[in-house]
Amino acid sequence: MEDLNKLKESVGEIGTEQLATVEKGMGEMSKVATDADPVKYLNSVNTSKVPNRRSYRTYSSSSDSGEGGVGALGLFGILLICFAIPIVWFNERKSVKMDKLYGQADRNVKSLKNVRDGVNYQNHYQLVHCTGMLETAQPITDPQFGI
Repeated sequence: MEDLNKLKESVGEIGTEQLATVEKGMGEMSKVATDADPVKYLNSVNTSKVPNRRSYRTYSSSSDSGEGGVGALGLFGILLICFAIPIVWFNERKSVKMDKLYGQADRNVKSLKNVRDGVNYQNHYQLVHCTGMLETAQPITDPQFGI
């Protein structure tokens, strides 16, 4: 009751109706705290003015509505996964093969310092890298493309 008196003093100019509501609420709270059977008390409280907040919407998982339901979508998803896994597998396999090939080429490449030295027959059937200006004795033509 000390809390109720402190509340009355701190509220000041509050309407008698609001103060009566606060007193009733404080009294009910103290009753719940001292009551031996709180479940009995809660069942006796009038909750007709409290809106029902437990409204749930249910969804049917059966496919009897004719729309195909979740089962058809799930089956379609599993089918897509079954097609996607081999595609990813072969793509990764191809990438690994190309990486190995590039690594082997990098280890075996022979770089030429001076291209003007002519043809070196030791480099036949080898991977050769060279840079420089290309010079030809005759103009290069391609009859297929008309160049």
